[in-house]
Amino acid sequence: MTTVKRRRRLLDKDDALSTEARILHAARAIFSAKGFFPTSVEEIAEGAQVSRATVYLYYRSKEEILFGLMREDLEHQLDRYRTLAGMTRLSLTGVKTWLREFREAMDERRTSLNLFWVGASIDPQWAEPVRDHRESIIAILGARYPGFSLDGLSGATRETKRTRCYLMILLIESAVCFAEPMSAAKLPVGIDVLGRGLLNFFETGEISIA
Repeated sequence: MTTVKRRRRLLDKDDALSTEARILHAARAIFSAKGFFPTSVEEIAEGAQVSRATVYLYYRSKEEILFGLMREDLEHQLDRYRTLAGMTRLSLTGVKTWLREFREAMDERRTSLNLFWVGASIDPQWAEPVRDHRESIIAILGARYPGFSLDGLSGATRETKRTRCYLMILLIESAVCFAEPMSAAKLPVGIDVLGRGLLNFFETGEISIA
């Protein structure tokens, strides 16, 4: 392949990614403002500054667009967990900073998170990517922290520990992904309590929130 052809292929790929990103960005904003069901594909196309036909080149339906948003958010969250697993020096200060930064990173996405329950009500199979996502979190953190590791476990012992991991992940999600129950006024105390609990879980695999 010549240099010119290679460059053209890279430019075409960048353009495609940019177009899809614009579609998702427009869909997130309009779904959040109007709701999923009242929003039309035409409105998403207009917001993305593309044609309706172009939207359908990437997504066959509004449901697929919503699913695309969920996949984008889940991958965004996994990047945050990779950062946590990659900490060179674990400390309460570091964990609390990670929780705050994770929550701040979710600010622009938070209003659209409840939309994913719409997808689950349309198709129960939507729950599968969320389960896979949480299994990925356990694998990422388990490679670094004993409390999340399932290595060498089997049967009821493995399932009990996996359940504890899920509960810890749900506590993190409640703190960083949703406006409640940790309101702005309660955030410093909540981050401190959760940070201590997470630090303890890394070592013991036991949930202790106090």
